[in-house]
Amino acid sequence: MEKTTKMTKATAFAIALELVENSTLENKEEVAAKISKEIEQLSKKSAGSGKLTKAQEANAVLAEEMLNWMEPGHPYTITELSKNCPAVLGANPQKIRPLLSGLIQSKVVERTEGKGGKPIFTKVVED
Repeated sequence: MEKTTKMTKATAFAIALELVENSTLENKEEVAAKISKEIEQLSKKSAGSGKLTKAQEANAVLAEEMLNWMEPGHPYTITELSKNCPAVLGANPQKIRPLLSGLIQSKVVERTEGKGGKPIFTKVVED
């Protein structure tokens, strides 16, 4: 059984815009401008306010505290962080992993594979 996906408004407007631009309508510039404006409004709506939620702000603080606690060049597992790092003491891996992911994206922590494929996290040494 094939799973069908619903077409979004943005996709429908993009298709409509392409059809209008390739048509021979007399007022196609005006129609294209209105469709473009709708697409722009949809993208603004889906972009959100740009503000962090309270949970995101709290997680950013936890990640920063965890980073400050980590020693540069020292390898850590999630278990070690959970047992030793005051910021995430006793936290489960599902809580710690996203915090580490954010630090990895910021290029302040590196992820490598340890024995048995276990992830190892190391604070990047600043030059």
